[in-house]
Amino acid sequence: MDPRYRRKNQTIIETLGITPSEEAEMKVIISGETKRDRDRERKQRERRSRGAKPRAEYLAKARGKQGLAKDLRHRQGMSFREIGRMLDISHTKARRLIVAGEEE
Repeated sequence: MDPRYRRKNQTIIETLGITPSEEAEMKVIISGETKRDRDRERKQRERRSRGAKPRAEYLAKARGKQGLAKDLRHRQGMSFREIGRMLDISHTKARRLIVAGEEE
């Protein structure tokens, strides 16, 4: 084989019979899938360190805000602007929260 030939990581992995558990311990010779997984995990850690919440937590908070907005609108008769001021969101966002909640 020509010594100038540069083998791809996947070729090396297949030739040597490297298992996924062995690959998890490696830093250089990794498959494209492992590379994407590590990149996704790294980006997720960065987002968390900047204060981003997990999706389930974010959606739970949004549902709570939506329920409060619907309650203020229908039971207390508040305007969208008043609701927006109270929840610290724009009146447009308040209207969208309420309309989206009614469509569900």
